[in-house]
Amino acid sequence: MFDLPNDLKIIQGLKPGSTGNTASTGDFVNCENLHYLYAICDISRNVASTATFNWYTASAYAGTGSSALSTGCKWYVNDGCQFDRLVQKTTSNSSYTNASSTGRLQVVSRMDCAAMPSSHSYAAFANHDQSQATNFINLVYVGVPRYKGTAQFLATTSST
Repeated sequence: MFDLPNDLKIIQGLKPGSTGNTASTGDFVNCENLHYLYAICDISRNVASTATFNWYTASAYAGTGSSALSTGCKWYVNDGCQFDRLVQKTTSNSSYTNASSTGRLQVVSRMDCAAMPSSHSYAAFANHDQSQATNFINLVYVGVPRYKGTAQFLATTSST
C-alpha cells in the first residue's frame, strides 16, 4: 500500500504567485536521507519568454557555496498541449531550456542525490530570469526517502 504523505516528503519550494521578472531559486532542501528529489514547476506564461531551469547544490540551507549541478538530472515537460502528458527530454544535464511561447508550462525534474558533491548535501531548483512580471511560477519539491522507516518491517499477513 502506498501512502503519499508518509512515503514521500512534500516541500513547498516557491510560494504560489512568484513572478518571472527575476531569477527565482527555490528553498534549499536537505538531501542527506533522500534517494531522489523531484521539482515540480508550473509556469503561467502570459507573455512569450524563454524559460531556463537549473539545479544547484550547497553546503547549507542558506545556499552557502552554491554551484550548478552538472549531471544526474532527468527532465519531463508539458508545454500545455495535453494537460495530462509529460514528455521526457533526452538530456541528463542540470539545465533545461524551453523556447519562447505563451500558455501553461510544467517542468518536472528528477535529481539523483548520489550525483551531488559529498560536501554539498543541500539542493535547490532554479528558474532563470524571464524578464516578465506577468509570468507566474509555483514550485513544489517531492523527496523520495532513502530509508522507508519501520512500516517496511510490519507483517501484512498472519503467520499463525
